[in-house]
Amino acid sequence: MDKMYTLQELSKSTFIPFSEEMVQFNTLDVSSIIKDPNELFLNFYKQFAFVSIPKSYFDWIEKLLTEYNIKCQDKFVTLLCSFQFVYLPHMDKQLDIPLVKDFNEEHNEWELFFNVLEEYLIKDNFDYKNISFQFESKKKHSINNYWVNKDIYEAIAVGFGITKDNFFERKKEILNDTLKLNLNKSDKYILSILVQTLSSLWSIEGKIQNIHLRFIGFFLNLAGVKVSNDNQPIEIFDSLEDNLKHVEVKNVRHYYNGRTKYFHK
Repeated sequence: MDKMYTLQELSKSTFIPFSEEMVQFNTLDVSSIIKDPNELFLNFYKQFAFVSIPKSYFDWIEKLLTEYNIKCQDKFVTLLCSFQFVYLPHMDKQLDIPLVKDFNEEHNEWELFFNVLEEYLIKDNFDYKNISFQFESKKKHSINNYWVNKDIYEAIAVGFGITKDNFFERKKEILNDTLKLNLNKSDKYILSILVQTLSSLWSIEGKIQNIHLRFIGFFLNLAGVKVSNDNQPIEIFDSLEDNLKHVEVKNVRHYYNGRTKYFHK
């Protein structure tokens, strides 16, 4: 693993290379500063051995952490790059569309599966004519034998640990794991994860102060992640005081609180 992630600049809704001096760092484990990092960040640490950011941005990180009496500047460089890496494909909607379609249909397919299995386990109404398998080559094979079909249903139930007694409990568990993200709001969902990830530095029992939300907002600005709802470009001001003052705390708190509306029901 010797790849390097280079931080990019957000310009007119597009990420472009910085034109200023860049500095390079080793990618570091951030688990010591962030509680329970979301699994979305794991791919970043697996893919990149080095990160590169503008020298001026490293200076901003030093000033920001000094202001908040936080150490481990190098780890926050890794965190900054990982934030952009996680957010970028959702902002640009560069997601694998066929995969997203499968993801969005997953919940509905599981609902259909449980409707069928309920007939077999709960209603004792096993009257299905056959089980069919269709392949990408468009070949279709049907299994028509009653006993073979019955054994297949039984094997499926056993494989998922589903019985007549725990059917509805297991159904709820599996369906809860398939809540599907609304693709049109995926960038907002990722933004919420980023805000909540940083908030673990201070959040106590679901509460966080505005001064800490200002830290989060400016850090996200450095990552090229917009928290504001306007169409204005991200502006980095000349002083740390101005950068913190211009953070829209209300919007950051909105993403800190999180909303299930990011998901389809």
